[in-house]
Amino acid sequence: MIAYFPSIYPDELVYSLCSRYYAHSGLPCYSMALEDLFDDKSYRVNYEFSGHFSTEAKAIINKMTSIEKLIKNHTMYPYYARFVSTERREAAFGTLCEGNHLGKQLPIPNGNDIRYLMYCPQCSKYDRDTYGETYFHRIHQIRHIKLCPHHSCLLRSTGIQITSNTSPRLYVAEEVIPRNSISEANTDPSELSLARYMAEVFRQPMPTDTASIGNYLTYRLNNTPYMSATGFMRQTAKLYHDMREHYADCPYRQHHIEKTLIGHNLDQHLIILIAFHLGISPQDLAIRSIPASYAITTRKREPTSYSTRKGAQMQDWNKLDRESLPRIREIIKRLLVDSTGRPRRVTERAVCDMMGWPSKRLNLLPQCQAEVHRYHETMSQYWAREIVWAYKKIQDNSLRLNWRSIRDLTNIRRCDFIVAHPLLCHYTDPETCSKIISL
Repeated sequence: MIAYFPSIYPDELVYSLCSRYYAHSGLPCYSMALEDLFDDKSYRVNYEFSGHFSTEAKAIINKMTSIEKLIKNHTMYPYYARFVSTERREAAFGTLCEGNHLGKQLPIPNGNDIRYLMYCPQCSKYDRDTYGETYFHRIHQIRHIKLCPHHSCLLRSTGIQITSNTSPRLYVAEEVIPRNSISEANTDPSELSLARYMAEVFRQPMPTDTASIGNYLTYRLNNTPYMSATGFMRQTAKLYHDMREHYADCPYRQHHIEKTLIGHNLDQHLIILIAFHLGISPQDLAIRSIPASYAITTRKREPTSYSTRKGAQMQDWNKLDRESLPRIREIIKRLLVDSTGRPRRVTERAVCDMMGWPSKRLNLLPQCQAEVHRYHETMSQYWAREIVWAYKKIQDNSLRLNWRSIRDLTNIRRCDFIVAHPLLCHYTDPETCSKIISL
């Protein structure tokens, strides 16, 4: 039982709160703290988000603040969800509230770049003077931020990697952040302005009725040297050149900017760099309001056949749509279950790969696309279908039936196994469903 739980500090990461619980509880090892908080001592705590709290831990947290406020005010959700569509943002928020893994619901960069938990020496000193201990601040974990926006000093690394393959250990900020850490002053005023801008964008609320980030940035290019007088031609080469001059270590290329302006790239850092270069205020970037009159003059790009070379024939997409539908149905049947009988997910990408098409071809074939969407399923539904398959396979082979055999066959995590429980009844009879849940 959880006899004591610490209060959460302003702008504190959920990971930091869990670490302080471990330190304050006096438990001999962090796995026992994880078991108290998440019902699973092997649970891998996400440094940037929350997790699937135990019933007891969730009840205690709800007395301090709601789970919804915990996600909005104490995780990195506002950073990654800022520029996605409202539907995608709300779906991701619901997933986090349930304590499930996000998957690809938010545009989180892959783990190829090595990152570390960061801290500000002056913030740590203030925390210790005020609260008696220091903690990990969200604002210091914004990607590519180099300075503390409050104290204008360089952030320092703890050496603790924020990657997907790290240990589930709970690192306590009070123990890993030295008391005698020296604060290095910043000598670049432009770097400080950018850091404060990034922090201000991070703190802004997220309205639901906003324009897409690509359309909004394109709209803000009007009356600048980066848009033609007609409003139909973006001067991205000039924008890229000027941004390279503005930011000495800009890691992006021209094609990254082009994809951002058409809404195909949602890299948060690049979006902020473009907005800061264009002089867009954090408030305007959060609201992203476009006048109705602008939408009238915006030229809409129609689908093309991509056949622009001399002698190429215009593709009849309606005919291709009709003729491809029977083959699409056959491919879907093959995708639902592979040659070994194991369930598979039906996705647009998988169908296009088997058809030998480009990844976006289905956007031009509405009948085929609708047929693929008929078989869309969430990850929880797919897990449930796979669990039922594994259960029957183990029974047929007369193997030992337990949770571990299910895990070894499906490679599913325990938390995902539990999430799939309510959906099992859709894929098997009630008796089998009860037996699986009892595992």
